[in-house]
Amino acid sequence: MHEVHHEDFLLFPFFQQFLIPEFLDQIDGLLLTGGGDIDPQLYNGDQSLARSVDRARDDFESRRQEGALARNMPVLGICRGIQVLNVVYGGNMKDLRSAPETAPCPGTGLGSHTAHAITITAGT
Repeated sequence: MHEVHHEDFLLFPFFQQFLIPEFLDQIDGLLLTGGGDIDPQLYNGDQSLARSVDRARDDFESRRQEGALARNMPVLGICRGIQVLNVVYGGNMKDLRSAPETAPCPGTGLGSHTAHAITITAGT
């Protein structure tokens, strides 16, 4: 084993957009976290199905992801974060909240912001 030094940086959408390149030049990886829905306009989706959209955050995270991609930087997307990656890479989204097969799944209901614990297994 070896010791790893890290510093956490928190960035918010009101962070000055022109500083994103300088910020990305100082980090080794990017974490995109969970939250509300991505604006369906970004992937030609149905606006009427979106909940808790924050377009400023969408644009901000998309620019960070594009910058990370240009630097070949590792990115981890969790929940909404993986959706951001999907949209930045040209993917689209399907609303699962009203699908019968997802009805028993927690965190898929309208207005849901369910949180849950995760386990990280050593060596994975």
